[in-house]
Amino acid sequence: MSQNKNENISQSIISGCKHNDSKSQRLLYDMTVTKLYNVVYRVVADHHHTQDILQESFVKIFNKINQYDEEKGHFYGWMCKICINNGINFLRSKKIKFDDSDQLILLPEKDTTALENMEAEYILNHLEMLPDQQRIIFNLYEIEGYNHNEIAALLNINVNSCRAYLSRAKVKLQELIHQEQSIYKIKIVP
Repeated sequence: MSQNKNENISQSIISGCKHNDSKSQRLLYDMTVTKLYNVVYRVVADHHHTQDILQESFVKIFNKINQYDEEKGHFYGWMCKICINNGINFLRSKKIKFDDSDQLILLPEKDTTALENMEAEYILNHLEMLPDQQRIIFNLYEIEGYNHNEIAALLNINVNSCRAYLSRAKVKLQELIHQEQSIYKIKIVP
């Protein structure tokens, strides 16, 4: 996962939260709510459900904070994992299924430099147009920094299925962007 300022949450705030100090909990919430909202939203792509899942995630964070082990990673990463798991559990409750087959075929990637030259926000806006399965895997791999083995374990699918969904997501994103460029005659300058 990428390094950012939220990964450096002070030990005093974490300690305060472990002792149910409401000021520390409020400070932690204020420091991370926007970033964690975005993490959840990229998984569920629905603002209303994102708010509910984020609230449930903070309750779980505060209730399970004593289980955090700093030797296993940054505190912010631990919080993200809780949010992502809650988002995925929500999607499972909606019966979103991932095909899990060695028969899923990787699609050949088109011009990946077009995606690389896009602004992040532009790509994020197009992610909402992807099927849920593709959006989730693209988000976990490309944005959250999970590897294929981690994603496969998280979603209970095999690694080849994970790769196939990511491949399809990239091809679909490229198609969506190309369609938009054709409609609006947008030219991407490398």
